[in-house]
Amino acid sequence: MRQFERLREVTGSSVWLYPDATGSKPVCTKSITKQIGDRQRTEAMQGRSKLADSLRLAGGNWTPHDLRRTAATLMRELGAFKETADRAIYHIEADVLARIYQRHDVQQGMAEAWRLLGHRLELLAREDGGNVVVGRFGAATR
Repeated sequence: MRQFERLREVTGSSVWLYPDATGSKPVCTKSITKQIGDRQRTEAMQGRSKLADSLRLAGGNWTPHDLRRTAATLMRELGAFKETADRAIYHIEADVLARIYQRHDVQQGMAEAWRLLGHRLELLAREDGGNVVVGRFGAATR
């Protein structure tokens, strides 16, 4: 929630989390991916973001989809059921019969999964978190 509050400070009174330049509609669905990609280049492209290299990671380039995958992975590691983590990141059940017949509400589970993920991310982002060790202790390594 804190990150959404910070985003609101940037976007102002727009009803959109990521408004276009006019503030009257959301940005193009491809904008976020392009903006992230531009910030992982070694050199800025003409007419694009000057912040080239600002989001490069040692492990290589990443995309917004990688954030969804990481969120689901962390939710599972924090104890969320697979279905709950999948629904939290808006994955649609592949099994058509399951989609039709299994209509139980997972809202409470999703809220808990997001809460746990938020807590973990806050822990990892702490400035004094240099002594934080996160892991699955006692679990078999693969």
